[in-house]
Amino acid sequence: MKKMFASLIVLALVGGAIFFAGWVQFWVPAGKYGVMVSKTGGVNTHPIEPAQFRWQWERLLPTNAKLLTFDLAPTSRVVSASGSLPSAEIYGPMLEGKPDFSWKLDFAITARIAPTALPGLVKSGTVSDQASLAKFADAQVEQIANDAAKALIADMARDPTSFRDIANDRAELAKRVQEIAAKRGTAGIELIAVSVTGAKLPDFALYDLASKTYASYQERRTTLMAETTKAEARNAVADYLEIERFSALGEVLTKYPILIDYLAVTREGSLEAFKALKSRP
Repeated sequence: MKKMFASLIVLALVGGAIFFAGWVQFWVPAGKYGVMVSKTGGVNTHPIEPAQFRWQWERLLPTNAKLLTFDLAPTSRVVSASGSLPSAEIYGPMLEGKPDFSWKLDFAITARIAPTALPGLVKSGTVSDQASLAKFADAQVEQIANDAAKALIADMARDPTSFRDIANDRAELAKRVQEIAAKRGTAGIELIAVSVTGAKLPDFALYDLASKTYASYQERRTTLMAETTKAEARNAVADYLEIERFSALGEVLTKYPILIDYLAVTREGSLEAFKALKSRP
């Protein structure tokens, strides 16, 4: 009886040890996320999340698996995006006062890495610890904000009338940027909050006028160049034919030098004399 009880105790202890060894969520600190990497299966595609039970047999093999843990708490970042409207350096000088068509948007962004993105980042070698995770997140947030801001500015430049009411509305500008970022994809980044803390925008209506004026100027210039080219082509043909005529006359005079005296006394000019000579019977 005692032996059976002892055996049950041993089995319970062994079973408990196996259970805790494979209970991967137990080994990840509270509130953090984990990624399991094993020799037998590589990077597990499912992140280990708080309050979600996970048991993995890979943990039962000594030195087979390791757990990488990450803090995915949201962090706030300040990002600036700036640039100039397309061909601003050409359009500006065309208008009185040489208007500035540059722009700048300053953002305060709260974001974090999406838990589902962790395994892929670990597998690609982009992320291996908390420091590399923070570096990746900073770079991605800045890139996302810049790309979305440039897309919004481009839309405003193409259709200034439709965006006229939001040019001075920072909340609406932030909303549009967040919407554009969501449509384009955020590469595993969750944008929790976006606000515009500073905005310097050009006069889009004036830019639209400048672009249309420049297009009209280029169209007129192209037309004038085409007309000039045609005129020059006609002149070139006329010059070529004139040269051909004189060349033919020169060959005749070389062959019949006596004609030089004839041409000298002809009142109608050299070419007319040549024609008169040809018409003689």
